[in-house]
Amino acid sequence: MWVDAQPNPLGPVPGTSPLRPPVPFGRPPISGPTHSGHMNCPFSGVRGSSLPTGSEVLNPDPWSCFIRRRPMPVIRRSTLLFSLVTLLAIASGCSDREAPSQPAEEGTLRLGVQMSAESWGASAPISHDLIRIRAIGSGGVVLRRLSLSHSGSLSQDFGPFQIQVGSEPVTLERVEVEVVGGSAQSRVLWSGVVHDVTLEPGSVKQASITVYPAGQESRTLSGISISSPVEELGIGEEFALSASGQEGSVEGAFWGSLDPQVASVTGDGRVRGLGVGTARLVVAAGTSSDTLQLSTRERAEEIRITPDSLSFTHLRESRRLSVEVIDFRGERIDAPEVEWSSSASGVVQVDPDGRALSRSAGDVEVTARVGARSATIPASVVQTPDHILVLPMQLGVQLGQSLALNASVRDRGGERIPSATISLATGDSSIARIEAGERIRGVSPGETTLSVAAGGLERTVDLAVFAGDPAAIQLVSGGGQSAVVGEQLANPVRVRIIDGSGFPVPGASLEWEAQGEGIVEATGSSTADAEGELSVHWRLDVIAGPRELTAGLGELETLVIQASARPGAPATVVAIQGDEQSGLVAETLPESLVAEVRDVHGNVVPGAGVRWTGSGDGHNSPTPTDARGRSTVEWALGTAAGTQNMRARVDGLEDSSEEALFTAQALPGPADAIQITPAVLSMNADQSRSVSARVVDAFGNRLPDQAVSWSSDDENVASIAPAGTTVQAVWEGQTEIRVSSGSLEGQAMVEVAEVLPNGSFEDNEGVGSSTFAHWVVLLGPNSPRDWFAHPGGPAPLSGRSIPSPPTGTVAALVDQGGPGYSLLYRDVYIPSAAQTLEFDLFYDNSYSDFHTPESFTTHEPHYFENQQFRVDITDPTADPTAFGAAILATVFRTDVGDPPTTEGVFITVSADVSAFQGQTVRLRFGEAVYLSHLSAAVDDVRLIPGF
Repeated sequence: MWVDAQPNPLGPVPGTSPLRPPVPFGRPPISGPTHSGHMNCPFSGVRGSSLPTGSEVLNPDPWSCFIRRRPMPVIRRSTLLFSLVTLLAIASGCSDREAPSQPAEEGTLRLGVQMSAESWGASAPISHDLIRIRAIGSGGVVLRRLSLSHSGSLSQDFGPFQIQVGSEPVTLERVEVEVVGGSAQSRVLWSGVVHDVTLEPGSVKQASITVYPAGQESRTLSGISISSPVEELGIGEEFALSASGQEGSVEGAFWGSLDPQVASVTGDGRVRGLGVGTARLVVAAGTSSDTLQLSTRERAEEIRITPDSLSFTHLRESRRLSVEVIDFRGERIDAPEVEWSSSASGVVQVDPDGRALSRSAGDVEVTARVGARSATIPASVVQTPDHILVLPMQLGVQLGQSLALNASVRDRGGERIPSATISLATGDSSIARIEAGERIRGVSPGETTLSVAAGGLERTVDLAVFAGDPAAIQLVSGGGQSAVVGEQLANPVRVRIIDGSGFPVPGASLEWEAQGEGIVEATGSSTADAEGELSVHWRLDVIAGPRELTAGLGELETLVIQASARPGAPATVVAIQGDEQSGLVAETLPESLVAEVRDVHGNVVPGAGVRWTGSGDGHNSPTPTDARGRSTVEWALGTAAGTQNMRARVDGLEDSSEEALFTAQALPGPADAIQITPAVLSMNADQSRSVSARVVDAFGNRLPDQAVSWSSDDENVASIAPAGTTVQAVWEGQTEIRVSSGSLEGQAMVEVAEVLPNGSFEDNEGVGSSTFAHWVVLLGPNSPRDWFAHPGGPAPLSGRSIPSPPTGTVAALVDQGGPGYSLLYRDVYIPSAAQTLEFDLFYDNSYSDFHTPESFTTHEPHYFENQQFRVDITDPTADPTAFGAAILATVFRTDVGDPPTTEGVFITVSADVSAFQGQTVRLRFGEAVYLSHLSAAVDDVRLIPGF
């Protein structure tokens, strides 16, 4: 069985170290770190025999001891001779997996073996080589077999090992050394032999063995040669070389490369190109060797990268690259190890597997290198905006403050694009605005949106502007106003609520308190607007004077707003002093008049214009009230005796209840004159009028109980009894009536109208006019001509000569041809003094005679003989053309046989009318013509009194 080596419990063998083997025969110690071990072999004869440093015993059994070296690196060079000194301890009874040989005689022998190797070139290290050493005695008996595990350099010394054989010298036929390797350590790589080694008891024997490639059987070779399937070898390319021998076996031949940097060769002859150049390859077996020169070159002739360019649109984007390698034979080959690189790995990084990763914007070149060959493709990283990242998603900025937006443009991989330009816009600039293109300033509280745009992308996020905590209340406007009591101030009171930084606080509300019964009403919202401002209407209470309004908010200092309450419009005037006095007319009362103006709430009204009106010396021009709302005047009574009133009023107050009324008793002054009322009397004859007389002072005030006497200057015009009171009109004209009292005398004018006005026909509408004042002209049916004003001369129709009027400029003329009639009449009151009616008359009949029927008709039913001129007094109620009973008296009439004319002159006709005194009668002038012409004229119709 196999066992691991254990440290020697009995301690190191004399002359050795537990950490390194003893130095045999004066050789220098092996440098470098080593490990020591010991093998307990039941048949070694010496318990705790020392093992080579770094060795371990594998599968020790009763027949053999196997020592294996731990792997160590091997470097072999051509023409380099390696020496291996093996100290072999052959224990009695140990054989190579055979029954133990017969024990030797007792004694202690020590044998040291020094082995050197000769090689040509270098081959790849063979792991876990075994060094087999056999000591063969006479007759071919294997006295000792030892297997050592080995890896790495062969130039190490082993031993000495003690063996126990006997007391006599022993001659070994030979000592064989083989280095085996390969699969299951079945291949002999090196071999050597030394013959006739004599061992003396108690001494150390050193034997030098030179080992050659291959096994013992290769020593019979007389020659060896190499053959290759190719003349050129590509780097990384492998081929199998072959060797043939002469007169011997080449099995286990050694392969090596004298130019290992150009090509390597394995132990079984597989060559591999490593670098450009010429490689010398060696095969050796026994003492025979051969060298082959083989050219090596880059195998890859052309490298093609797929894709032939890279374009990245975002960072951290990955693309897989592949290469196609064409060798110098024009064949596509599997790509050996490809070395990838980037001209700027900070832009594009390529890993060993050809995965390209974009890291930053820019342009680079990506290179694939296979050996000495390389290919390059362009690569660009241009970050394409994919989305805009805004953090946080909901933004808030304090009113009056500005906020730098944390926004960035990102590519599809979510990486920031530093070169992207971002533009900002708010949905409502009255809430928030953009400053300097990148900061958001809160303008007014509220919510809006923020639009973030870049590279054709746009992102909208919610934005809220909020205010800080209220810190103070400021008056903006509306302080120091003045208004009428009970009325609202003209301008709202506006205040601003600010935070500790002086910025407005929107949305805050205040507690308002108005002095007295004042009323505060919000103008709009009861909370502060975007400017932190709010306003209220302040309606003052009804008390005049300074008033206050306070605005408070929590623990903040209260803001006091001042206003002045003016009295309202004058509503009433109150008498304060000077009422119910007495004094002589036109004199000043002893006490001044004082009136106070008050508004509807009872506040006195300064500066109100009081207009004093009434009896006496008023003050029609407004007199302003003083600070107490009072107006003071002196009252000089009027000239009218009796109760006098003085009113104090303010313009605009129409109701007498709103004015102050002062009364005073004005007493008449001394008698100064007598007054007759009326002073002028316009009367008609027979009319009576009452008159009165009074003794008055200088201002016409009547003095009671004064006796008077009456008289008339012309009693034919008007008369009055001495006791007075009635004036009797007698006849037309003017006179004065007089009254006396003591030395005083007064008079009145009496005018009595004409008793028969316009008797001369001067009051007309002009020559030829048929209109006369107070007279009526009546023209009969089909009559050719009526009465008209005529100044004398030829008549217009008949052509007869008419005399000039006896009075005035015209007379009333009728000038017509028949048939027809025309009347001129008027109603006349006959005064009691009237005695005679007189008038001037002219007529001229062109017909041969007069005919005077009691009618004015001239053509019914046929031409009727009616040619006359007449003057009648008739009943004023009858028809103007009536005859018979209607005629009260005929004053004048032409009769048959009368002269046809008055001979070209006016004649005077008179009649007694006393019978008609006090009556109203109608005076009618009439003319009837049925043939030719009859002209008649009347002038100066008059009544004559009987006195």
